[in-house]
Amino acid sequence: MATYKGPVRPGSQGASVKEVQEQLILRGYGKLNSGQLSPTGFFGPQTEEAVIAYQAQNSDRQGHPLMVDGIVGPLTWSSLFTRVSEVTPQAASRDIDRAILQVAAGEVGTVEIPPGSNRGKKVELYLEAAGCSPGEPWCMAFVYWVCKQAATQVGVKLGLPRTAYCPTAWGWALAQHHAVTPSDVETGTTLVGPGAIFFIQGKVAGVTRPCHVGIVEGLSSGYVKTVEGNTNTDGSREGVGVFRRTRKVSSLLGFVQVR
Repeated sequence: MATYKGPVRPGSQGASVKEVQEQLILRGYGKLNSGQLSPTGFFGPQTEEAVIAYQAQNSDRQGHPLMVDGIVGPLTWSSLFTRVSEVTPQAASRDIDRAILQVAAGEVGTVEIPPGSNRGKKVELYLEAAGCSPGEPWCMAFVYWVCKQAATQVGVKLGLPRTAYCPTAWGWALAQHHAVTPSDVETGTTLVGPGAIFFIQGKVAGVTRPCHVGIVEGLSSGYVKTVEGNTNTDGSREGVGVFRRTRKVSSLLGFVQVR
């Protein structure tokens, strides 16, 4: 891994900037709204745009969301240059899982309008599918909408409760004995495949509970590649769009494979 020598930020120039630019291009962040990123060694607006995009869609090596500030500090540097972020989407064995992956991938890049509102045409479709009103948190609504679309495509009955509330979905998984723990996955006791749903636990209004959810695209070496809604422009679970992320398996609450 390249050696971190201090923060790389707008206005910086030199070898470290060029290394960051080359790695961003390698990771697929070279194509920007403002054009193509080039490894010039100068940290200008295009490099800042690429760094922000990377931070919005990736985690640190412990699986925690990166701070989205456009500065390559130690956590962003480590995430950017470590191989564990290279978990790739994997093929699914069941029709329903293949359909879930296809539908979810097609939604990547969907964003709230305006940002931070939990609103927007597509976001409101997700919420409506889960029986919720516009403006509510929508990570679970996104997952339900994706799975419902997939089940319809392959002609099967969806074995997932209609809900936008993470604790309800996780409670259902526990009650049905479908829940899989991170330790089960890490030890190989229970296999989780692409198309599964993952859950994260955190504090909401002072109460620790399942608080975020998304779809698994691939697993490798203790890390999971995901597609998530309502995630990550400011480093929190309350984000503004549908993005791909990489998380550490041990940082998760658990998984459930859609039945």
